[in-house]
Amino acid sequence: MSGLPTSDAAALVSSLSAAAALSIRDVAKSYGAVEALRGVSLDVPNGELICFLGPSGCGKTTLLRIVAGLEEVDRGRILLDGRDLSPIPARQRNFGMVFQSYSLFPNRTAARNVAYGLECRGIDKPNMKQRVADMLALVQLTDQADKLPAQMSGGQQQRVALARALAIDPAVLLLDEPLSALDARVREELRIEIRALQQRLGITTVMVTHDQEEALAIADRIVVMSQGLVEQTGTPRELYETPATAFVAGFVGLMNILPVTQRSDGALEFAGTVLTSGAVSAAQARLVAIRPEAVAIETKPGPGLPARIAQMTYLGNLTRFIAVPDAAPGYSVTIELHAGHQPLAIGTQIGLRFPAASLRVLA
Repeated sequence: MSGLPTSDAAALVSSLSAAAALSIRDVAKSYGAVEALRGVSLDVPNGELICFLGPSGCGKTTLLRIVAGLEEVDRGRILLDGRDLSPIPARQRNFGMVFQSYSLFPNRTAARNVAYGLECRGIDKPNMKQRVADMLALVQLTDQADKLPAQMSGGQQQRVALARALAIDPAVLLLDEPLSALDARVREELRIEIRALQQRLGITTVMVTHDQEEALAIADRIVVMSQGLVEQTGTPRELYETPATAFVAGFVGLMNILPVTQRSDGALEFAGTVLTSGAVSAAQARLVAIRPEAVAIETKPGPGLPARIAQMTYLGNLTRFIAVPDAAPGYSVTIELHAGHQPLAIGTQIGLRFPAASLRVLA
């Protein structure tokens, strides 16, 4: 989003509530024998956009619904600026929520959809009309005010849903996979707009997604979840460059995860090739990880690990190769080479090198 289209932008921003700090304390939730959440704790500072990232069934949507007050906890608390929200029903928490499926009223125009939360709060008509106009201007849909949802594109409908969530002046904005129903181009455009809008308003925001690229692009911090637990929390750069576990390494971006043996001097070996020249900090290391772009190759005989190109995928600005080491045919190594590198045909013999500085020992 290039910015607010009216000169009243500063006034509109200042009219929104101050950002609130959200705290999740030892939250657990089960459905029968299934443990959806197993004691999750984290803090979301004022004005931060945090993403819950993980595969289906990891507990991320359950956690968001508990924060919203749509699900009750079995154990734990949700705090807003230190206030326990447990006894407060969802409709009184003053949280704005945007769903994957838009959830717009089909028989209401865009303007009337945005006005819905204001009507429920008994806002007088002149103030409501101005607020709706401001919100539609904020998401650049002033010219769509009188259209029904069926007359708008998916991206426009989601902008209406976002305007409706913001119209009530929420303390926290909750986004439940808001972009997953959109096509790739619109999804990329809208995530940029959402991020710019969130930063401009400074509103505390929690977003659920299973899309790692989306989380890396939009979040201040990412909470990677698996089987009802938090695997790792950190900035996008921290999670990409220093994953703590094999799950995080494999879920956030592409990653080669290699089984290693540790020699008596502490050095690590993979398929008979020494990866590190000295001891590593983690005792009894069993797995190391390296990003595809960090793997170096040799096209002439050298000290690298002998391997054969088994697959090639052309992606425009880069080409992705799958190489199979001669000494470890049960494993493969993904390599990414940017445009301009000499082409490698399937079946080409190469040497693989794994720079020690790019290796990460995993838990």
